[in-house]
Amino acid sequence: MILTAAQNSSLTLLLVSAFWLGIIAWIGYENLIKPRLADTPYSLTIPGLEEMKKAILDKQFLEFQKAFYALSHPQQAFVLEHIAEDIRLMEVVETWISRFNSEIPYLIKTEQLIDLAWESRSSKRANEVDEQQWKGFFEYLNEAEETIEKAQNIKKNSIHVYTQKITLLLGLGHQLSDNPSQEVLEIVKQATAIDPSFKNIYRKATNLLATRWYGGFDEMIQFANTYKNDPLIGEYVLASVWCEITVECIFGDIKKAQLLTFTDEFKQKSDQFFQQNNKITEENYTLWNYYTFISGMLYPSQFKKRLKGMRNYVSAYPWMFVGLSSPKKLRASGENIFKKYRSR
Repeated sequence: MILTAAQNSSLTLLLVSAFWLGIIAWIGYENLIKPRLADTPYSLTIPGLEEMKKAILDKQFLEFQKAFYALSHPQQAFVLEHIAEDIRLMEVVETWISRFNSEIPYLIKTEQLIDLAWESRSSKRANEVDEQQWKGFFEYLNEAEETIEKAQNIKKNSIHVYTQKITLLLGLGHQLSDNPSQEVLEIVKQATAIDPSFKNIYRKATNLLATRWYGGFDEMIQFANTYKNDPLIGEYVLASVWCEITVECIFGDIKKAQLLTFTDEFKQKSDQFFQQNNKITEENYTLWNYYTFISGMLYPSQFKKRLKGMRNYVSAYPWMFVGLSSPKKLRASGENIFKKYRSR
């Protein structure tokens, strides 16, 4: 067997496969797209990942499938993203599709097509993208949409189908739905019927509901309130929404006054979290990153302490939005990161 039984860690991962149109010129292509699993600390990986890649290269598809199904949903998402990024595997995936009736190669191919779409579009602002680039973008995404439907026809209860559908909705928008902000709520409903604990789905939905995409402040708050009292994922969804609003405030998509409306509640929630979690772990690193980031704007007296406690468990999201793409850069910038944003 290539990989032992699923590890106990509950990796909370994020598929970041779409660019944020209003801020690309500020951040740059590489900082925004790499690593694509933006909720994943740089220090974490999946044991046996390279062996799983080798199994595909060797066309040992059933061995890969056996190892894949032994993983948790977050771990599977991690593997799918890394497999899709390996260009050596693109031709092999087509062989896999031709030989076996499995949803996995279609999931990988969908991710590959999404990558190609955004590569075609480039890192330019939307009004600077030329006709040929837009043509490639939509052709790849339309093919990805056809591909994900094939995956769903094979395995209707694949949670990863729904995360990819949100990514496609983000890129294709009104081509897929008259009301993307309502459509994404239906996708979340279908996904959570399969696994209500899969945090990727909530994070991707929050992204789509942002002001720069198809929602706004009220839509994000309403989404958070829907799950606020859920003991399983309520705190995560609320922190995710607060983090998104903080990013929007930094880039001027919402007013600072809107951000300040939840200051007291944030301080209470974050104080409680850090009292209960005096050390960062693989189980709590996502909330630690979110709460520390938001503290930079709303709770500067606690920011430095919380930042120091993150050690190497720094995730690309949300730090990439203040121009920081590594733990080293983050530590070097320290408590000065948010001063210019707070003073606005």
